[in-house]
Amino acid sequence: MKNIFKFVSNNGHMPAINPAKKYIPKWYKDADPFIGGSPQINGLAAPNSTVKNCIPVLDSFTTGYIIELWTDMQISKSEDGVKVAWLAQPDPMRQRDGNVTATYPAPAGYEDKGHFVWINPWYMKLPKGYSAIITHPLNRYDLPFITATGVVDLDTGIGPDSNIPFFIKKDFEGIIPHGTPIMQVIPFKRESWKSERTDQIREEIDRNTYNSLRTHSGYYKKMLWSKKDFE
Repeated sequence: MKNIFKFVSNNGHMPAINPAKKYIPKWYKDADPFIGGSPQINGLAAPNSTVKNCIPVLDSFTTGYIIELWTDMQISKSEDGVKVAWLAQPDPMRQRDGNVTATYPAPAGYEDKGHFVWINPWYMKLPKGYSAIITHPLNRYDLPFITATGVVDLDTGIGPDSNIPFFIKKDFEGIIPHGTPIMQVIPFKRESWKSERTDQIREEIDRNTYNSLRTHSGYYKKMLWSKKDFE
């Protein structure tokens, strides 16, 4: 039996929370798997594979679920600061008072006069024993904002109006269109862990590394990768 990620909004017209695999960016889809169009070896340990062949990057785009922006949102700037306007309800964001965020530094290249928060419009719940990482859509540095990361115990549920901080790029003005991914929700099971330094893993990993290096491309996907399933 599959685990079920449950969600609902008070606004029945809201676009659903969808599997992240529906939001793979166009630049990744359009990328060629090989520089020059076909497999080549340009020197020792120098295959011409591109990011399109990197399965961990693909996994980052397809793991978990995406909350998308549900209304076009305009970003404009003046001497008075950043102004944000939008078309449809529910409100997508608000700005927090600078005193509240004084100890939370903005990332380099992003507006540092206070920060903004997405106003989550969803009730969300996971099965008992599960939490979720709520974060910026993974590897989506092409977006004109960056969403902060939090870990939420979603087996107790979360309701609308919860706040998820985000920062706007200093050099961005314009419209962020509805449908833009703004948050990625990645469920995980809460378990106890400890760390251990050991030489016992060295032989297996060195063997896999050698076999991967002597294969132009595809070894990880064929021999080591496990498919993840989010529907």
